[in-house]
Amino acid sequence: MKSSRQIYVYILVAFLSVFCAVVFPLVFRDPVFSPGKKDVLVQAGESGEISAVRIEDGFNIPVVLEKHGYSWVLVFDGNLIYPADNFKINDFVSGITEEKRILRPLSFYPADSDDGGHDFPVKITVYGENSTTAGIIRAGSSEAGGGFRYVKLPSGIFKTEDFFSVPGLSIESIAAVKNWIDRSPFRDVFSGQSHGNIQHMVFRDFAPGVDMESEAEGYATSFSANRDASMIGRIEDMISGIECSDITNIPLEKFFEIECTTGYDRRLVFSYGFIFSDGGVYGVVSESGRNWIAGAETVLELYNVCKSSIQTNL
Repeated sequence: MKSSRQIYVYILVAFLSVFCAVVFPLVFRDPVFSPGKKDVLVQAGESGEISAVRIEDGFNIPVVLEKHGYSWVLVFDGNLIYPADNFKINDFVSGITEEKRILRPLSFYPADSDDGGHDFPVKITVYGENSTTAGIIRAGSSEAGGGFRYVKLPSGIFKTEDFFSVPGLSIESIAAVKNWIDRSPFRDVFSGQSHGNIQHMVFRDFAPGVDMESEAEGYATSFSANRDASMIGRIEDMISGIECSDITNIPLEKFFEIECTTGYDRRLVFSYGFIFSDGGVYGVVSESGRNWIAGAETVLELYNVCKSSIQTNL
């Protein structure tokens, strides 16, 4: 059996532990080190399911995320709609509405912070049903190395974990919308019962030095599924496999164009061009007025396949 002295020691240790747990928070009231409270950044429950999120920083075009049915889309430049990455957006939305998130209330805002102590450059407005505002978050910069972020809510200023830390998501620069888009937007465009495959294709070449022939705007050559099935299949695979890195509202100067008619009389026109910027060359794919940035080598390879097919058929 344990001696009376050991029992007294155990009791003393237990008493000191309880004393420290109760007294220390009362004496050392620095809110940064207080346990905080469980709260939510957005009171989504008051407005039903979240239907849209608007993110703006005052310098760039706002990023607007809208939920259409069960999928999210990104609205860029006011009216251009791009398919978004559903997994990342759902993860982000659930992150800012997580009931178990710990917010640490602050009675002051650090004057030596990166944004000058009073600036919250990122504004996030969350909407519920019928466009009802579910909450507004104003966020400052992330704390260097700490993984925390200062946020301003109607109830005060808080320090919380970085709710932009979801892999692949970063809106420090709203211009970096590549993190929100679906990077393979054409992967299902030629497959599935609702689309069918290419039955007829027209290739138009606007490259410098190309003789104007069949059509006034450039050299045009037609292909049919019956005669050129192998080549059209390869074109389908190449377009479906395009992986885009970003989107842009820069007007496209066409290099070449592919017009596709599917078995369900769906007409798709893909235009291709290049952007020259800071010594770099970027390929651009345009479809339904939306411009996607892809690898320049991808655009050039597709062009060469079409050109070689023309030469083979001659």
